[in-house]
Amino acid sequence: MIQAGRIHEYLKKLTPTARGNLLTELERLEACGEEMPGCEEILAALRAEFRTDESTQPRAGNASRYFFAPLEPLLIDGAPEHANPGRILRGSLAPTWEWISRDLLPAMARDYVKEINELIAADNQRGALRVASAFQTKIIKSIENTLGSPDGAEQTRIKLATYTASHAAYGDLAKMLCVLRARDALAKFNEALPAMIKKFDDARVLKVTALLDGLAKDHPDAVPFALALVASRLRTSWQLIRLAT
Repeated sequence: MIQAGRIHEYLKKLTPTARGNLLTELERLEACGEEMPGCEEILAALRAEFRTDESTQPRAGNASRYFFAPLEPLLIDGAPEHANPGRILRGSLAPTWEWISRDLLPAMARDYVKEINELIAADNQRGALRVASAFQTKIIKSIENTLGSPDGAEQTRIKLATYTASHAAYGDLAKMLCVLRARDALAKFNEALPAMIKKFDDARVLKVTALLDGLAKDHPDAVPFALALVASRLRTSWQLIRLAT
């Protein structure tokens, strides 16, 4: 068993970002049921640093939380092997943010972080949302250009692999791109749904189908995410099959 003193000494040599990424990876492996002998003390030390609430994930910075806000209703904790086409792994956020901040648009990301933190400190919620939306639009265009070429896509895979061992990160990046493109339409769709669909009868099926058809006209790629939002309102997810009948 590694002594606690040596663990803390090792962790201090890592940057805060590296420690956060390490915690994300260890918790991902833990969620997958992997055996990790001797990691209990490492997890305890990292959780003591990053946990300020009962969350099972490290708290992201204000800037990244605002940036990823449109994804929040679609995030799940779990193993990549159990991926859902309409869901995004929460563990993919940290490596994606690292890639954006260090590789994709580092200078622009620094400016965004500075500006939005100033707005948050001034309690200017509307301004912070506006800045986050503008940055999301810039990131969308940059990711589209980057993934648009085989070389760019391959380099992105390589870079993401330096921030996480999860094989789901690249696929989740593509999902994030889709959700961010349709963020306003998905938000409108989500708001139109009841908090809980207690009875998925014919009348409710017709209403949801109409909402899905409206979304699909302009954002067909976003339909799996809309279905995930519907499923989260149902008593049992198998009821989704009624939308296909």
